[in-house]
Amino acid sequence: LMVTGGWAVAGLDQVLLQYRINPNGLSAQLYQMEAGWEQFVAAARKIAPDLVQQHYATARAAQLRYLARRSLRLRVAPTVSADFLTRALRSDWTLLLKAPKTAALALVVYGRALTTLGNPHHVTP
Repeated sequence: LMVTGGWAVAGLDQVLLQYRINPNGLSAQLYQMEAGWEQFVAAARKIAPDLVQQHYATARAAQLRYLARRSLRLRVAPTVSADFLTRALRSDWTLLLKAPKTAALALVVYGRALTTLGNPHHVTP
């Protein structure tokens, strides 16, 4: 939206709402959220193709990392978290350097996936 002009972005140093995760809500439909984000990018690409081209890989990596974190909070199958994070790192592996918490997230995601894959008693929610 800022590309179209006339907009300003400002940060607020306070919590305006408390967010809770509803396992049946839209925010729990992770692959639908990804599809919606891709639709947004497609629309933005029509307005500012060069800008989208320049930042797409990093923005996509950040979005997929976000979905990996949400999948952990929702306690979905570990393979879902691993899918999002693997694709995030394929999109822009430098995310590990730019955001060190991503490395910790990777350890949790892949560790969780590995321990459940080898566990015959694990039940996927």
